[in-house]
Amino acid sequence: MDNPSFEKILARRSRMLIHALIISGTLNFALIATFVTFVLKERKGIVLPTAAHETVKKTYLKNQAVLAEFAAMSYDQLVRELYDETHVEEGQRRCDLALAALAHFHHFDIERALAGAPIEKRETLFQGAPFILYPGLRADCLEGIRRFARVEVWPLTAEGLLQEISRREEVPRSLQDALSCTTEYFLIQRALKRLPYALSDNALFDLIIKGSLDATTVADLPVFLLPRIEKGSQLAAYLLILVERDFALKQLTDSQMEKLLSLLTEKTPEVEDFLAEVATGLRSDAVHALAGKPLEASPRHYTVQQGDNLWKISRKFKVKVETIRELNQLESDTLKPGAELLLPP
Repeated sequence: MDNPSFEKILARRSRMLIHALIISGTLNFALIATFVTFVLKERKGIVLPTAAHETVKKTYLKNQAVLAEFAAMSYDQLVRELYDETHVEEGQRRCDLALAALAHFHHFDIERALAGAPIEKRETLFQGAPFILYPGLRADCLEGIRRFARVEVWPLTAEGLLQEISRREEVPRSLQDALSCTTEYFLIQRALKRLPYALSDNALFDLIIKGSLDATTVADLPVFLLPRIEKGSQLAAYLLILVERDFALKQLTDSQMEKLLSLLTEKTPEVEDFLAEVATGLRSDAVHALAGKPLEASPRHYTVQQGDNLWKISRKFKVKVETIRELNQLESDTLKPGAELLLPP
C-alpha cells in the first residue's frame, strides 16, 4: 500500500489546526464575555448583599407582656432564657424573644455571634418603638449564639462597647482591644491616620471614644470634632485649628469658641496665630479674654537612644519618672530606641 502523499498529510494537519483554532476562539470569546459581564455588574453596584440594603419585614407580636418581662431582665438572666424553647406565639419561642431583648436592650452582637451566617429579621413594635425579632433560627445557629454569650468576654456591638467604656473610670485593655477591632472604629481610625500629623494609637482611642462611632462624620471633620471638643478633647481642639482653621474662626458660636479656647494650653506658632486672630475679631469680651490668656511652653521631644531607660532620662532632664509615664501613656518601662517621648516644658 502506498504511503499517503505529502499534500494529503498537509491537508489533514491543516484541517486539525483550523478546528483547534475554532475551538480556542470560541472558548476565548466565552471567557471575554463572562469577564465583561462581571465588570458591568460590578460597575452597576451588584455586589454581595449587605445589611444596609436589607428589607426587614414588619409584623405584630400580640404577647407584649412577655417582651415587657424580658425588658426588665439583666443580661445574665436573658442569657439563661436562651435555653428556654417554650413556644410563645406564631413560631416565636422564649429563647427567640430573649435574643431579641439582648440585642435591643444590651447591644448583644448577633452578627458576630453568627459569624456571617444568614439570619432573618422581622420588625415589630414594643412600647411604640421598633423592635427586631430573629425568627426561624436553626438549632446550630442558636447553639452558636448560646456559646458566644457564655464564652465571649465582650459580646457587644460597637455601640455597646462604647457605652460600656463611658461607664468606666478605668478601661480594661481587653475592652479597648474589643472596640479597636470593630469595623466602625477601624474606619474612623483609618480616616484620621490620613491627616498629616503623627497621632499615636492611644491618642486616637481617647479622641474616638468621646463621640459617635458613625464613620460617615469623619468626612466632614468639624462635624466629627465639635462634639468631642464639647466633651473636653484637647486633641480635637488642636486638630480643628490645624485642619479647619477658617471654619473655627468664622463658623463657631461664641460658646463653642470659649470651649475651644479653654482647651488650647500649649504655646505653638499655630495656636498663637489663631489666638491673635480671634482677639481682633468681632467676638464677645469673654472670648477676647480667653484669647489673651497666657499659654504654657510646648512640651519637649526626646528620641530614645540605645541603652536609655526611664530612670536615666528622668535624671538627664530633671523630670520625675511618673511624669514621663503619664505624659506618654506608657504601659510599661520598656523603651524602644528611636521612639519619641514627650517631656514637660
